[in-house]
Amino acid sequence: MKRHLFFTLFFFISFISIAQESEIQDLFEIENEIAIDIYGFHSNMVQENVFGLTVDFKMYLRENWATGLSFSLASRPLNTNYGLRIAEPGFEYGEFSWLNQFDIYKNEKVRLGFLLSNGLGVAHLTDRNRNDEFWNEDGLLSTHQRVRTNILYLIQPGFEANFRVYDNDEFPDVYLSTEARYRKAFGNTDFGRPKDFNNFYVGFGVSLIGFW
Repeated sequence: MKRHLFFTLFFFISFISIAQESEIQDLFEIENEIAIDIYGFHSNMVQENVFGLTVDFKMYLRENWATGLSFSLASRPLNTNYGLRIAEPGFEYGEFSWLNQFDIYKNEKVRLGFLLSNGLGVAHLTDRNRNDEFWNEDGLLSTHQRVRTNILYLIQPGFEANFRVYDNDEFPDVYLSTEARYRKAFGNTDFGRPKDFNNFYVGFGVSLIGFW
């Protein structure tokens, strides 16, 4: 059922984008508006509740279409060691993706749009009781010891809503924002299974829109 919903949403977004692009290009001559979204998010991965941070950078190339990059980070202890000798198991997650947004409704105070992103997710099974140390240009750094690593390809359709709370003529407008996505993961894993990373993502935060 989830797979059918996923592909339905994907083709729906693609259809709308193709159908509207020429019309939008003829009707609007706009500046390439820039938006930054900052979210705290919740999702379920490897059968654990995970909280993290997402930052999106987007540029509007058309009146209703924005494209850009999305970054997410999360970390938490785990309740399982996957049968390995790990004194204090932990989970670290990072995500980098190309993001596209198509706004279906927009006025001076509200923006509603569909999202579609694809990219890479990197998940580490760590031992929080042990540290690895290494040197870089900033000096000696220490991280939790990484025992296993998963690199996954991700596709995520979703929906975003922005509500303006501060209007400024000279600086970016401030919006309260929320977004929901469904994350579908593909690839091989060194711990868990790809379907352990398939789940919904919900984020709440602020958006700064109108840098340019």
